[in-house]
Amino acid sequence: MAAPADEAAATPPPAAPPGEPEDADVGPQFRDMFGYQERPRHVGQGAWRFVKSVGTGVAAGAATLVAAPVAGARENGVKGFATGLGLGVVAAVALPVTGAVYGAGEIMRGAKATPAAVRAKQEDLEWDSEKQGWVRYSLDEEAAQVLSVNLEEKFPRQSGSGKGDGSGGG
Repeated sequence: MAAPADEAAATPPPAAPPGEPEDADVGPQFRDMFGYQERPRHVGQGAWRFVKSVGTGVAAGAATLVAAPVAGARENGVKGFATGLGLGVVAAVALPVTGAVYGAGEIMRGAKATPAAVRAKQEDLEWDSEKQGWVRYSLDEEAAQVLSVNLEEKFPRQSGSGKGDGSGGG
């Protein structure tokens, strides 16, 4: 957990254009399938996501190519097998292409965020995944914050006897 030394130093990644929801170009089904809930911080992360998205598309396409004919055959025999094979072939092509298109978008979003990431590193800022932004981190300030917590006040002892009091009685 990063504790910013200066709240003004927290710099979020580039946002969507005004009036446009975050990732408006991508439907929730693709975010769920390819697994990216936040924008990439830099072009390197975008490129890695491209590789993972294409791999996910290839794996999902191959699985569908095998599973769809089997499921079709179970439901409708030979006719179902043929229908499933057709669906499997379409998925085997469409899912890797979809992964590549989605991944290309991640590279572009990462490229857009790269200048802010370079500036943040030059200013010695750290990425705070909870705040989804760059923060100035100070171990001394975090240590002082943690050590200033009054444990007796934060975790008061409960008095009385009964179940769960730790007395060991039965």
